Order: sequence, then C-alpha cells, then structure tokens
Amino acid sequence: MKKITLGLDIGQYAIKGARITGGLSGRRPTLFFEKDIKRDQASDSFHPLSETQLTVLKGLVSEGKIKPSDSIAVCLPGHLVSSKEISLPFTDPDKIKKTIHFEAEGQLLLDMDEVILDYQTLLSPPDSTRVLVFAASKTMIRKFLDDLSAIGIDPAIVSVDQVALYHYCLCMNERGALGENSEEQVIIDLGATKTVICAMEGNALRWARTTPMGADLLIEFFQTELHLSWQEAEKLVNNLSHPGDLQTKARSVFANGFSPWMDDIEVSLQKSEAVNPTSIHLCGGVRVSLRATLSAALHRNIIVQKGLGAVHEGDGASSACFALSAGLALFPNNAVNFRKNEFTHAEEITKGWGLFPIGVSLLLLLTLYVLNISLHARAKEKQFNVKKIELTTAFQAAFPGTQNVVDEIKQTETSISDIKKRSDLLGIGTQSPLLILKMITDAIPSGVEIYVNEFTVEGGRVQFTAETTSFDFVDKIKNALMKGDLFEDVTVGDAKAIPDSSRISFRMQVSVKRIKTSVKTEGLE
Repeated sequence: MKKITLGLDIGQYAIKGARITGGLSGRRPTLFFEKDIKRDQASDSFHPLSETQLTVLKGLVSEGKIKPSDSIAVCLPGHLVSSKEISLPFTDPDKIKKTIHFEAEGQLLLDMDEVILDYQTLLSPPDSTRVLVFAASKTMIRKFLDDLSAIGIDPAIVSVDQVALYHYCLCMNERGALGENSEEQVIIDLGATKTVICAMEGNALRWARTTPMGADLLIEFFQTELHLSWQEAEKLVNNLSHPGDLQTKARSVFANGFSPWMDDIEVSLQKSEAVNPTSIHLCGGVRVSLRATLSAALHRNIIVQKGLGAVHEGDGASSACFALSAGLALFPNNAVNFRKNEFTHAEEITKGWGLFPIGVSLLLLLTLYVLNISLHARAKEKQFNVKKIELTTAFQAAFPGTQNVVDEIKQTETSISDIKKRSDLLGIGTQSPLLILKMITDAIPSGVEIYVNEFTVEGGRVQFTAETTSFDFVDKIKNALMKGDLFEDVTVGDAKAIPDSSRISFRMQVSVKRIKTSVKTEGLE
C-alpha cells in the first residue's frame, strides 16, 4: 500500500480533511479544509452515511479537494464499532495475530463470522499483552464502502477514531508538544457529537475510548436551561470564555447542572491519575472557548493544543481542530484497518497480481533446479548399479558356496568372521583350544587314564571336568601340569567318587603361560 496522502474525518455535521506531503524531513500535514453539513439529516444505525454527508463529499470530489490519486484514510462511524480491552498471557506478535479472533469471541457479544476484527496494542506489563480489540459488522462496512464508492471515493484505510487520535498524538510527541514523557498525557478531542479520549505514556497507548457526547449536548443543555434558540445557544458555546452576563450565567449553570458528559470524562481521567501524574490536553473545534469551563468543572488544569502548525485553507485556524483527520493522514500501513479479507483494497489485490510474474519466474527456476537434481540423481543411481554388479561378482568369486546374495558387505563380514572362528578352533591362531588341549594331554604321565567331559578356554584360563580311576591319578595330573613351563595356578575342586562306579570325577582349573610361536609349532608337528 502506498502512503496515505489524505485523512478524512467524516463527522455528522462537518467533514474535515488533512493533506500530507513527505520528503527528506519527514511526512507532515500541509493543508487542511473543512466543509459544514446542514443539520437537517443525520446518519442512522441502518445507513453509515446520510444523504447530506454524501452530497457534501461528492462536492469535495468535484472541487478537487479529494483527488482520484489520493490514498485516503477514513474512520468508520463510532456507533458502528464495538471495542473491548483484552489481556493475553503472552507477548509474541504472531501468536497474538493468530489467536485474537478466538480470544475476542468469548468477550464480544457478536457473531464472529459476521464481523471484521482488528486491534491496537496497549501499554502492557512484562510477559503479557493488553490489546484494544475493535469489531465492525461486515454488512455495515460493505454499505459504508459502497456509499463512498458511488461518489468516487475508495479509501485505502477504514479505521476508528481512537487510533486516529493516537497517531495524531504520536506526531505531537515527536515535536515535544505534549510535555515530558515521564508524565501520562490524556488528550481529549472535543467534537460536535462525540468526544474521543486517549491516554499515553511516552509513545505507548495506555487506553482509549469514544463517548457519544459532544458540544451539541452542551448546546442543547444551554438551549433548555437558558431558553435560547439553537443558534443563540451555539453562539454562546463558541464564546463561552468571553466576558458578559450571559456567559457568566451559562458557566454557572454548566458547573451546577451539566453532569453526564463531565462524569464520563471524570471516570476516564481517574483511570490515568491512579497510575501516574497526568497532563490534560484539549483539541477540537471548540477547545479554546470551553477550556476554562471544563477546567473549572473537572477541577484540573487543561492545556489547549496549538496543533501541528499547518495552514488551514479557510481562515488559518489551528490544526488542533483537525486532530482526527491529521491522525488519519499520518497512519502507517500496519495501523487498525477494517479493509481486510473480502474488503481488501483493490490496490493491495493489484499489488498481489503484480507479484505474479515474479512468482512464475521463481517457480520456473525451482522446476529447473529440481530437474537438475533429478538428472544428477539418476546418473548416480546408474553408477551405483554398475558398482553393485562388480561387488556381487567379486563376492561370488570369493565365496562360491553362498547361494543368496543380499548385502555383499555384511555377508562378507559374516563369512570372514566364520573363517576366523574355525581357524582359531583348529589352532591356526595363537593358543587355540586344540593346541592347549594337546599341551595338557602331552603333560599328563603315561599310564594315567583320563576321560574329559567338558573343556572351556577363556583367554589364558582353562577349566575342564574329567574322570579318572583313582584319587592318586588326580594328584599325578595336577603335579604333572605344575612341573612344566606351560601352566601355572593349577587348582583341583569337587574331586569325588562316582556312586556305582570305579571312577573319580574332578574339576581342574589351570592358567596357560604365554607361548612362543616355536613352542606351538613344535607341539603341532
């Protein structure tokens, strides 16, 4: 989305615009305009915009105040937006985006399939996130956009008043217009039919709200209490700070009897003052005339905002009168925006199609890459099959007795292991079992009968169980083995006569000394 160039504050009785230019020094409002709307018709809950509002907007298009090339940001009427503050037990932005719809479903009494959701992150404690969730009916958004489209306006952003005021305040903070960052600032935008309030700490939004009460309510109050016409009461409100008997009486009546509006603002202020010292800033069309009256009613010092210093097209009025339109004009692309899903702006869709050739090129490159890998893999497979055939042929030549060849390498290892075991048993290796048995047999005196039942060799230790014809022969066998140079540590155990037999059974253990090759060779010859 290209940067916003025009912010439109479509009020019930006035339309205000702020135009933006940008350069090396940053983006800033350079021109403001305002067009009043007759009070003969207002929008209702079934029509987001009245016929009179649309007529005035169409006139601004015809006059060139609203240009076809403008990237426009607007606010959805406040009575069409529901909001709810929600706390989440995590801080990951991606996780917030994925779960916000589910989290809001239990707290907003709306059909989630029929609304568009977006949210603004608030100042939060560590390890958690506070968000202000906004929801608007898809039906109302569609009607709102259709009405604007019919007169040649296609806004890129459809947002909410609170977020617009917040972005105006961010710009004011950059200019140091809201005081020290250590203080919490409460900014009140006082309009004809609504009051928008937000509280900030540094550049972080602490809370924000819109109340459907504004200067018109005060006009109606004076009209009733002081028996004035609407025009007289409106003039009185605009000149309430001036000296005069009527103004003095009006201020007295206001302080003593006008409470709903002040009570609502008082509750909001107490929320901030309970946390930090707070400075209160007033902006909006009637801010100067009501500053002293509001300060007296709220028992707090209220600062009148001087604005951004841009030029008002008509009479040079301060840009603080255009806080919402200026805030909209300064919107970043990631701000709260109901133009998503089926309401995505045409420019965003076109941008998506603009990426199509790039996507096709990337897909073609990926296809060529995969094809190259596939051809390389086939060549490797062919080489592997040739080597496998060579290996199988060599294996069958080395081990002709093997019928089924499955894994040449493992079968070769197994065959070599079997050959080694057989060679060890036959005395081809050092100190084989057959060689040790022969050495024991040669050491036993002639004439001694011995019948070996079990013969075990583990390393250099030999154990065997045998039978002979007398206990004397057992001692002769032991002594014969101890006398030679081939054995040591000869022990006899479990020597006993076998019942119903003339034989003696015994178990003998003996350690074999390390034998030189010449000895083994001589014994085998």
